[in-house]
Amino acid sequence: MISNAQKKFIENVKGPVFPILTPFTENGELDAEGLKAYVLFLLDNGARTIMVTVGTSRFDVLTVEEMKQVNEIVVKYARGRAVTIVTTPSKGPTAQAIDFAKHAEKIGADGILGVFPDRFYSEDGVYQYFNDIASSTSIGVLVHLMPIRAGRAGLGASVHYSPELIGRMAAIENIV
Repeated sequence: MISNAQKKFIENVKGPVFPILTPFTENGELDAEGLKAYVLFLLDNGARTIMVTVGTSRFDVLTVEEMKQVNEIVVKYARGRAVTIVTTPSKGPTAQAIDFAKHAEKIGADGILGVFPDRFYSEDGVYQYFNDIASSTSIGVLVHLMPIRAGRAGLGASVHYSPELIGRMAAIENIV
């Protein structure tokens, strides 16, 4: 059964979802003005859902504060004109992901894309991670279904989310 929170979020996401490319200055710093211009360009050309992702948005080369700044810029300039989905980092403890979820709600994002940052130990661990994020916020929480590492980086197979795990997570009120 779909909750009211899930239904509301899903009804608002229409058409393509545009990922945010994070621009940098010539000296490698975050180009805040370039990011603002890119968001406005997308909106002026019909984008109605904009999403910050850990990959396209280059979170792997940003500090935690720069990640939050990217999320803030996107939400600030798209609020009221598009659905905004920001993201958690791809590394770090659950507490950091919760901090990002609370920050996303505070800045007015419509949703947050959760990325499981750990190696696979059990489906219960993955479930608990997303349940903890969802419990910390009232905005929509999306699950990034990127395969999870199962061993040392580059070694061993990756684990995919099972249909049963996805079903369990979908039963959480604001997982969308």
